[in-house]
Amino acid sequence: MIYKIIRSIIDTINATPRQIIILALVWFFLSTSCGMMGLYSSTNFFNAIMLFFLGVAVILAVFGLAKLATWNNRGLRMTLPDGRIVVNLEHTLDVQEQDRVLLGVREQKRTFAIQYILVTPPAAGSQLVPITCSTCQRETVLRVASPQKRQEMRWRFVIFSTLGIAITIALELGVGLITNGKSDTSPISYVHFVSLLLLFISIIGFARLINYVGVTQPQVLFGHKVSHPRRVDLEKFCVPANAQVQR
Repeated sequence: MIYKIIRSIIDTINATPRQIIILALVWFFLSTSCGMMGLYSSTNFFNAIMLFFLGVAVILAVFGLAKLATWNNRGLRMTLPDGRIVVNLEHTLDVQEQDRVLLGVREQKRTFAIQYILVTPPAAGSQLVPITCSTCQRETVLRVASPQKRQEMRWRFVIFSTLGIAITIALELGVGLITNGKSDTSPISYVHFVSLLLLFISIIGFARLINYVGVTQPQVLFGHKVSHPRRVDLEKFCVPANAQVQR
């Protein structure tokens, strides 16, 4: 158990800024699903758990945003100065399970080959770009959106997710006023499940907003995955923010 916790902390520290911020959203959802506006009622076990989850979410959000700012200052961006976007195509070579007898845990180790993909967004709309895996020579397709299309998608995520959270807050406040902040078994209490569902959908929307860079994989090729570049990958393509770019 302790090993898994330590391993999770190490993986989080080494994760990309986007992955850390999405993880913060997950902890925020756990926090709100435990408390659901219950802070004003009374101090109980669920509110204590909610505060713990919320504290973890805040720490992760601050760490992720700080790491994102550091990456941006060093020019480590998926979008290059010439407009091209860098993504990784991972080809799974092997998946093995490893037993650590002394620690009493079983780990799954995935070995994969990375192929760097540079795609140029179209001037308008979106287009399908065929990509051939350099390891197995099989072909997959990426959908690349134009800068304008990318911005429209991001605004769509923001609007719908914000609207979902606003409705969630309104429902929870309404239930709190009707029940006076107390636990209730009446049908009105089932509104909490509707609020939880709306919150879950909104969190997914914000996660997609953070994860969306204008490149998606409409058809999944078995054993292949398109992923965001790590820091060591971006260092091979990106230039510092203060560098002169020749055009």
